[in-house]
Amino acid sequence: MDWLKELLKDYVEEGKVDEVVDKFNKENPKHFMPKQTFNEKSEELRLAKEQIEENKKLLEAATQKASTIEDYEKNLNEFKQKYEQLEQDSNKRISEISKKTDLKIKLSEFFIEDSVGLILDKVNLDEVKVGENNKIENFDIVLEGLKKNYPRLAKETTSSSATSETKEEETQRDTSNMNDEEYYKQQGVKPLW
Repeated sequence: MDWLKELLKDYVEEGKVDEVVDKFNKENPKHFMPKQTFNEKSEELRLAKEQIEENKKLLEAATQKASTIEDYEKNLNEFKQKYEQLEQDSNKRISEISKKTDLKIKLSEFFIEDSVGLILDKVNLDEVKVGENNKIENFDIVLEGLKKNYPRLAKETTSSSATSETKEEETQRDTSNMNDEEYYKQQGVKPLW
C-alpha cells in the first residue's frame, strides 16, 4: 500500500497517513472484489456467453441445412435441448457466483479475513435464499451455523475479551495473598530452589 501512502502525503497530515491506510485496508474487502477474482468470474461468464452464442449459431445452421423435415425436427430438438440446458447451467452458475460474492463480502465482517474463502466452500449454496434485490434473505441462519461449526475462525467480540480480562483479574486477586510455594503449586510449576 506504499502507492496509497505516497498519494495521501500531499492531502493528509503526516501522522494520520498510516491511520487512513489502515482504515482503508479494513473497509476495502467489504466493498470491492479482488481483481483476480473479478477477472476469473468475468472469464467464466464470457465463456458461458460464447457457448450460448455458439449454440445459437448451430441452431440457425441446423435450420438452414436440414434437408428433410425429419432431420430438421430431430436436429432442431437436439439443439433446443442443448441450448436450454446450457442456458440453465449458465444461469445457475451466474447465481452461484453472485451468492458467493455477496456471502464473501458479508462473512468478511464476522470471520478472520484469510479464512472466509475456506468457510465459503463449506456453505451449501442451494440453501442460501436470495430476495428481490439480490440480497441474501437467510444470512443470519447461515452465519449462526458457520459460527457454530467454526468458532475459532470468528472474529472476537468485545464481550468475550471483557470476559477474559475479568478472569485474568480474578486469577491475580486469588494469587495476591499466596506465598511463593503456594503460588507455584497452584500454577503447577516446580520452584527452582
